[in-house]
Amino acid sequence: MKFGARSLEDNYRFLAGIAAPHAELLAIVKADAYGHSLALCAPVAVRAGARWLGVTSVEEGVAARALCPDARILAISGAFAGQGADVVRHRLTPVAWEPWQTRRAGICGAGRHASTLVRFRFIWR
Repeated sequence: MKFGARSLEDNYRFLAGIAAPHAELLAIVKADAYGHSLALCAPVAVRAGARWLGVTSVEEGVAARALCPDARILAISGAFAGQGADVVRHRLTPVAWEPWQTRRAGICGAGRHASTLVRFRFIWR
């Protein structure tokens, strides 16, 4: 499949127009942009107006940060033990669904704090 930067930009802008002003889009570029290349897709999404990029892991977030220094980057699978320094250094936002996850990753404590942690709680009715 051929990658089309213009198509990606047009599609992002179209969806952002539908969502506005009630929601902001998160451009998911995880798994190497689903095989289309993080290096190609992340900058295109940002150029189209994406303020947030969604990646799988802290490692992928570090790579996205190098490509898009001003984007907000959400690490969907969270941060694991010992990754706190990278989270803080590269200004990543890991998903945390339990408070212990931030401690185990080393994000909180020792003077290090991530700027934002996202916690989801699903309530089934």
